[in-house]
Amino acid sequence: FLSFPCPNGRELIGYMDELATILEETGVAQNGRFLFVPGPRDAGLSSDVLPRPPLPKYICRNFRKRVPGATFGTNPCRLRYFTKELVLYRNNVTSELQLESLLHTNNDTSTPSQNAIKTILDQGHLCPYQRAVYWAYDHALRLYPLPDAILLGETTQQYYETYVGCDVVNPGSCASSPDFPFVVYRPVVSVEEDGSTRSDVEFSQILD
Repeated sequence: FLSFPCPNGRELIGYMDELATILEETGVAQNGRFLFVPGPRDAGLSSDVLPRPPLPKYICRNFRKRVPGATFGTNPCRLRYFTKELVLYRNNVTSELQLESLLHTNNDTSTPSQNAIKTILDQGHLCPYQRAVYWAYDHALRLYPLPDAILLGETTQQYYETYVGCDVVNPGSCASSPDFPFVVYRPVVSVEEDGSTRSDVEFSQILD
């Protein structure tokens, strides 16, 4: 939820306390459910290696006491919503794949994000490029069988794509945009006129 890297644990504790205060003032601290997924530059064990463990306990301790419904997950992490399996992954997949790309075709009508989505789903892996990986936990990055949806936290513009029956949603960067964009995702499938299926995805923003 920060617009800048915060590898300093003590500084991050202060920001977590500020967030807890906001949640308490709005009345959702006691009854709300919150899931925190560590980003590439958050404090913790080796930000360059995947998968990432949760934020260290000493950072989360006071926040857990004030917000009982907070869960600090790994990156990536998986959720079960009734019969739906959701994967949450915070990483700039599109930009990293572009750095690894060898061929750039002028006739390709797909966007970089669409190419990235196709790559990770076809490969069945969230990290199909050169990156340090804890091999004992590589299974956490695998996408076989494909989940129902991947909530992919990138710093690129918001998007919603469906490929081979899997929804991929990027809410964008809330903190680094003046409009504070966010996404409301409801995994309820509707059938379009052409026979394709779509989930209920609402792109929104916080206005002053």
